[in-house]
Amino acid sequence: MTRVVGYTREVTPGAGTATDAGQLVLAGAERVFTDDGSIGGAERPGLRECLEFVEAGDTVIVTSAAMLTPTAAQFLTVVSELAGRSVGFRSLAEPALSTGTAVDSAEVFVALESLRRRLLGRYLNSRTEVERLRDLCRRAASERVERQYTPASGARARRYSDAEIDVIVAKYHETRNTRTVAKDLKMSRTTVLKYLTERGIRTTRRMSEREIDRAVQLHQDGLSCAAIARQLGFDGKTIAKELRARGITV
Repeated sequence: MTRVVGYTREVTPGAGTATDAGQLVLAGAERVFTDDGSIGGAERPGLRECLEFVEAGDTVIVTSAAMLTPTAAQFLTVVSELAGRSVGFRSLAEPALSTGTAVDSAEVFVALESLRRRLLGRYLNSRTEVERLRDLCRRAASERVERQYTPASGARARRYSDAEIDVIVAKYHETRNTRTVAKDLKMSRTTVLKYLTERGIRTTRRMSEREIDRAVQLHQDGLSCAAIARQLGFDGKTIAKELRARGITV
C-alpha cells in the first residue's frame, strides 16, 4: 500500500514543528516524523526512523528540501538512496527537486543552487553563534573564572552559569566528543557529562546496522575514520571499532 510519510525538524530552537507538520498533513502525509532543536545536526533520530520506516512505493514529503540534510551533496545522496529503494521524494517548496515528475533540467539546477545557498547560509549562521559562545568562554577565562578538576577539600563544586553551560553544549554539538570538550574548556569530563545530562542531551548511542553499512561504504570510498565520524555524528574510535567488527582493517 502506497503511503505518504512526512518529515520536518525544528530549525530555530523554540519554534516547534507544529506548523510544518500541519502543512505536511494537509499535503497528504499519513504520518509525520520530527526532530527538535536540541538535537545535534548529525544526530536526527526522527529522520533515521523515517527513512527506516518507509518501504517501496511510499513517498517521503517535506516542506523544504533544506529540512532533510545539512548540505546539498547529502540531500542528493539521501534522495538517490530512496530512489534505489523505490521510495519517492516530494518537496512542497521545491517541486523541481521532487522525484517522479517531468521537470526541465535547468529548473533542477536552479533549485539545487538555491538549496545549496540556503544551507550554506544556515551553516555560517550556526558557526557565528558558536564563535559568540567561544568568545564568551574566553572572556570568562580572562576574568579568572577558574574551572577546577577537583574542588579543594571540604569545598563545594561551583555551579556553572547558564551562559557557561551554553558554551559546554555548543562545544559538544561542534565536536560530539566529551573528552575534547573537557580538554578544550579545562574542566573534568564528569562536569561536562553532568551539564549535558541536565540539558537532556544524550552523549552515547549505538550505531544502527544502517549507519554501520553507511560507514563501511564511506570507508570503501576512501574516507578516513575521522571523516566518517564527522559525517555520521560519532567519534572516530566508535567508527574504527564497528569497521573492525565487520572484518575491515583500519
